[in-house]
Amino acid sequence: MQNVESYQRIKKRRDMKSLTYFLMLLPAIICVIVTALVPMLGMMGISFMNWDLTSSIPPKFNGLDNFITMFKDARFLNSMKVQVILSVFILLAQLLLGLVAAIALNNASGKLKWVRGIVMAPFMIPAVVVGLIWLTIFTPTLSPINSILEAIGLPSPSWLATPGLSLTSIVIADTWNNLPFVMLILLASLQGIPKDLYEAAEVDGATTWKATLFITLPALKPALVLVGLIRFIESLKSFPLIYIMTGGGPGTATEVTNFYAFIQGFQYSKIGYASSLAFLLFLITVVISFITIYLDRGSEEE
Repeated sequence: MQNVESYQRIKKRRDMKSLTYFLMLLPAIICVIVTALVPMLGMMGISFMNWDLTSSIPPKFNGLDNFITMFKDARFLNSMKVQVILSVFILLAQLLLGLVAAIALNNASGKLKWVRGIVMAPFMIPAVVVGLIWLTIFTPTLSPINSILEAIGLPSPSWLATPGLSLTSIVIADTWNNLPFVMLILLASLQGIPKDLYEAAEVDGATTWKATLFITLPALKPALVLVGLIRFIESLKSFPLIYIMTGGGPGTATEVTNFYAFIQGFQYSKIGYASSLAFLLFLITVVISFITIYLDRGSEEE
């Protein structure tokens, strides 16, 4: 009988503790539902509707018509191509440079550790301010880069008015802003690698390059997957930089999918079509995220 009463007291204590934890999390749960889940469900519903703010016809359900129209829309297909190019180059630039910077700072002596605080500064700057900074840098009449090129006798390009260079300018600005984040995650992972592994490799005669290839990179794989996935998702949200620096131009050279959705929704007032574009982008992000996580888990099990 005493054992039963003791079990009931323990169970009641556990239930009270679980209820306390739930109540502590409840404000955050409500915030997520209100600010994320409800708008997402609303966007999903609107994406299946024909809703034009300039038309007197009330919104009506049109099934998959918006999605069928989407894949016949040459401008949408171009925006997807631009998005892929932008995301690929952002990932390559930030992962490679972040890895090099993290290794360099990890090997730095104690006197150089103060540099870590300085290199984090760009990450603290809002994307809008970053866009204004790099808009100034790439404006021909103000650009310090063009001034240097002219001083050494080289032609000064129109960075934001040339299709190839305009996309490159977005990659540079985004990399400058977010490289510190990538570097910080990789640096934290580097510092968790046991020093004994490198000492053993050195005793066995392994070069620095081989130690990096067979010890550092495999140990950093989870961090690389994580930060790569985060930066891929964030690369789909490069709207502030594009809006401020290029406005999607020249032509449609930097018009990515979310910027095209903005144009359809706020310039052409086609709310239904804009929601379908945003919803498709959301689905692509979710699918690629799950595939990346699945492949990473599969490789770890092997």
